[in-house]
Amino acid sequence: MLSTWTVCDFLNFTSKLPSKKGSFSRFPTIIICTLAALVAQNLNHQTRAALPPISTPETAPNFIVPVVEETSQVKESIASPSALVVSEFSQIPDKIAQQSLQSKAEETNPKSKIQALKSKSSGKAHLLAASEEFLAPLSLAENNIQAIIGETNSQQKDALAQATEPAATEPSLEDIRGIQNQLQAVPKTSKFSDALEGSPALTIVTPSGYGADNNTGFISATYQSRARYNNVNDGGVGVGVGLGDARKSVGVELSYTLASFGGSRDFGSGGFNVKVHRQLQPDLSVAAGWNGFLNVGGPNDFKNSLYGVATKIFRTRDDINLPLSRVAVTAGLGNGQFRTEDDFVADKNSINPFGSVAVRVSRPVSLIAEWTGEDLGVGASIVPFKNLNLVVTPALRDVAGAGDGARFVLGVGYAFKF
Repeated sequence: MLSTWTVCDFLNFTSKLPSKKGSFSRFPTIIICTLAALVAQNLNHQTRAALPPISTPETAPNFIVPVVEETSQVKESIASPSALVVSEFSQIPDKIAQQSLQSKAEETNPKSKIQALKSKSSGKAHLLAASEEFLAPLSLAENNIQAIIGETNSQQKDALAQATEPAATEPSLEDIRGIQNQLQAVPKTSKFSDALEGSPALTIVTPSGYGADNNTGFISATYQSRARYNNVNDGGVGVGVGLGDARKSVGVELSYTLASFGGSRDFGSGGFNVKVHRQLQPDLSVAAGWNGFLNVGGPNDFKNSLYGVATKIFRTRDDINLPLSRVAVTAGLGNGQFRTEDDFVADKNSINPFGSVAVRVSRPVSLIAEWTGEDLGVGASIVPFKNLNLVVTPALRDVAGAGDGARFVLGVGYAFKF
């Protein structure tokens, strides 16, 4: 290859040689040298462009190393998605995640690099394979990110639905008010007389609308200072049991009464009794009974006596421990022992009213006024022991009406569960 200065020297040399027409002038020689130099410089540039560059570690082209680095980064992202923005998807919307992914792609700009590689090395098959290998993991990473975004949004919706749903075990306002009303009604259910609570009696000798139930047993004893129209004292004993449930259905009270120990009539005279009662309300109960439906020994006063009766308890004060807190009114109709004295002597089968009023002057004491159907009685009912179901009822009978004057009677009763 001839350099620029060699051509000029050659032209200068030839200009000094003799010619047939004479020697060249100096001005044409300068022009020819200048043109020769320009042509040589152009050829030198074209020759350098056509030759392949020498690769060294310091001057190696930068389009091979970035491909390896970017491919390594994408593979690490696929193997560990938490290295991307996926860990923040639970707190950002889908659009923000997609914008983050797009900005990441713009920073690396793999497609622009691949296009540059293709334009520079269109004939290089390994570069095309590298570009396709680079783009495939990136597309797979985008699909994985979209799947994670969808799954995260679905979990957020399920959690929000569960948080807004009311608890299955949470009571409604109506249920709460119903329970409150029931709790407020609890103190009002305290009855005037309950043998198991050691409460005083409602009557002296006549039946009431309440009775024994729920497997309750009882035993009673009576004493009278003298019988009517004579001066002989006498006594009696009664035993019985209460079955059923008067609050839910009906209660049934069965008893036997021994009417005499031999003072005023034959010893052992008595009869069996049955009473069916129903508690309509906590303070209202009704009953129907048959005293002496089966009798033994000699005659007695309660033989074949049918009756119906109701008892209503009025609460004058909510607290049963206060004085005059309860008033119990009992009213009934019956025959047999409930007849007037004249009808009894004439053996006339008639129906007669009976009833009583009991005032609870204190928790353990009640005062009672009673009309038996033929005579008036007054008395008291006392619970002497707080924790013992023992009731003592002293009273006066024949205060007004039948008989030959007032006479003292005493009753004692005890109840128990079995």
